[in-house]
Amino acid sequence: MNKETEWPAAEHMDREATGKHLELYLRRLFRIVTRDGNMQDAALLMVDAQGRQKLLLGAEERREYLALRRFVHDTVWNEETAGRSAVVRGLAGKCSCVSEGTENGECLKDMAIYFHPLLLTPEQDPDAAICCGGIAVIVPQEEASPNYRILAAFIAHDLVMNLHFRRTSDRLFERSGGGVISVDVRMRDGEIMITSCNEALFRILDVPGSPADFIGRPLSTLLDDARVNHRFLEIASGTDRVEDSRMTISVRGNRIHCIVSADHYFQAALQVRATTFFITTDRQISGNIARRTMNTALLTFDDIVGQSTALRASLHRARQIAGAESNVLLIGESGVGKDVFAQAIHNGSRRSSGPFVAVNCAALPRELIASELFGYDEGAFTGAKRGGNIGKFELAEGGTIFLDEIGDLPLELQGMLLRIVEQKQFSRLGSSRSVKVDTRIISATNADLLKLVREKKFREDLYYRLSTMMVTLPPLREREDDVVLLAEYFLRRICERTGREEMTLSEAAADLLRSLSFPGNIRQLQNAMESIALLYPGDRVMPDHILNTIPEAEHRSEDLYRDTRYGNAAHVRGTADTYTGRMPVRHMKLDAEQIRDAIERCGNNKTAAARLLGVSIRTLYRRMEQLGMKDSF
Repeated sequence: MNKETEWPAAEHMDREATGKHLELYLRRLFRIVTRDGNMQDAALLMVDAQGRQKLLLGAEERREYLALRRFVHDTVWNEETAGRSAVVRGLAGKCSCVSEGTENGECLKDMAIYFHPLLLTPEQDPDAAICCGGIAVIVPQEEASPNYRILAAFIAHDLVMNLHFRRTSDRLFERSGGGVISVDVRMRDGEIMITSCNEALFRILDVPGSPADFIGRPLSTLLDDARVNHRFLEIASGTDRVEDSRMTISVRGNRIHCIVSADHYFQAALQVRATTFFITTDRQISGNIARRTMNTALLTFDDIVGQSTALRASLHRARQIAGAESNVLLIGESGVGKDVFAQAIHNGSRRSSGPFVAVNCAALPRELIASELFGYDEGAFTGAKRGGNIGKFELAEGGTIFLDEIGDLPLELQGMLLRIVEQKQFSRLGSSRSVKVDTRIISATNADLLKLVREKKFREDLYYRLSTMMVTLPPLREREDDVVLLAEYFLRRICERTGREEMTLSEAAADLLRSLSFPGNIRQLQNAMESIALLYPGDRVMPDHILNTIPEAEHRSEDLYRDTRYGNAAHVRGTADTYTGRMPVRHMKLDAEQIRDAIERCGNNKTAAARLLGVSIRTLYRRMEQLGMKDSF
C-alpha cells in the first residue's frame, strides 16, 4: 500500500472496522435515496482505496449484470477489468469523474458511471487529503443524467462527515479508557444490531476479537442469552437515559460487574433508533484515579547512591526479585530508604506501567485503616460518602501497593490482608460482593516481625506470605564511605533546586561525617545537608556547620570509640600510638600546643583527638576557633 492510500493510524481508525461502519451507513443512506424510486434501475457501488469492490446495492438487474462480468465482492476495479472508467480515473486522481460507453472497457460499454472519492483530511496536515475509497452510481447508458453525479457526491460527502464525526468521538472515548458500544433496533426487524464499538470494550468484557468482528452483527453474538442481561437489553430497546448504573453483564459465560451509562438517539429521516452504551468497571475507574492522583513510582535502581559492599549486596538481591511476581518484605531501620527500594523494584518489574500506591500503615488512624485499604460502599457507616469510596488496593490494580510500617497494622485487619494475599480478592466495607485485584504487595518494616509473631501481635501465616522475598537494607553507619557520597549528592540536588552556588564538603567536614552514627540514617543526613545549604553562605561545608545542625554529633555513643578502627580505648587510624585513657585537661585550659599535639598523634583525626583530650568534638572545634586554629588543619 503506498503512502497516499494508507489509513491514518494516528487518527485512531481501524481500516476494517471503518469499512464495516461505512457499509452500515451506506445501506441506511441507500434506503433513504431509493424511497422516491429515483434509483430503480441504478446500482450503488463502494470501493476501497485500492479499488476493491466492497459493497454493491441497487437494482437486481444491475447487480446480476455486473456479477456476470465478474464484478463481485473484492474484485479490483482497474484498467484491466474496467478500462478507463470513472472509478479507475477517480481513484488515481482523487477527484470526481464520469465515464460512458467504451471508456469503461469492453465489459461495461453499455453503462454510465458517476464516481466521487472518499477523502479524509488528517488533523496533522489539513492541506493533505487521504483517499479511502469512493462511491459510484452505475446506470444504463441510455439513462445517463448529471443528477447521478450530484447524487454520488452527496453520498460520498455524507459518508466522509460521518467518518470524521466517528473519528473524533472514538478519540474522546479512547482517552477516557471506557468501553463504548452503539446498537440500533431499526436496522433489522426483530434484532438489536451493533453499529459501532471500540477496542476498550473487548478489554473490559475480557473477550477476544476487535470492532470489525462485530459491527453489523446482532448484539446476541456478543452477549449471552441469559436472564442477567435482561436489564441491558431493556435499556437498548427503551428510551430511559441511564447514568452510572451498576449492573452485571453475562458474556460468553463470564459475569462482568460494570458501571453503565446510556444515551439514546432517534432520527426518523435516517430510520435510526440507536442507543450508545458507555461501559467501565471499578478497576478502570481506580486506574484512572491512580494516574490522575500521581500514584506513580519516580525512582529506579539508578537513583540509589552508594558503593559500599553492604549496599551493593542489597541492590543485587532487589534487582533479582524485581522481575518476579512474589511479595516482597523490606527490612531496615527508619530512614534507610525502604520507600526508594520499593519504587525501584516496581519500576524494574513488568508492572512498571501500572500504578504505585504507597500507604503508611502507622500514619493512618486505627479506625480508618480498613476503609482506606479496602474502600467502602455507600451507607457502610455513618459519614460514608455517597457512591462509596475506592480503596488503596483497587487503586493499585495492575500495579504495586507499598505497605510501609506493616508491623503497625492492627491484628484485626491482618486477616483481611491475608485473604487478599491468598485469594487476590476482598470485599469493600458494607458490601457482600467480592472484588478481584491483581496487585503486587511490597511491605516494609523497621520492627522485628518475628518477635511480634512470638508476642501474638502479628499473624504468623501473614508474615510468611508477605516475606516470600526479603531484602535487608543496611543502616548508614555500616555503609563505609557512602555517607560522603550521599552528602555530596544531596548538596548538588539542593543547590540545583534552590539556584544557589554549588557547595562542597571540606576535608574536615567529610572526616566528621564519617565519624557520626546517624541514628536517623539517610533521611537525617539529607535533612542536615538541606539545612546547611539553606542557612550557610559560601561554597564549603565546614565542621562547625555540621555540629550546629546535628545535635547528636556531640552525644556520640561510647560504642563508636570502641570501633575496631580505634581499638578498645582510642587506637587512632593513621598512627601506631595507643592511648589508654583521656588527658586530664579541662577544655578552657587547652592551649594551641596541646591541641596540635593531640591532632598530630591521632593522625589528623579530630574526632579521635577530642576523645583523647576528654572533650566533645563540638568543644574542640569551638576552642580551636577561639585560638585561631580553625583553618590550621
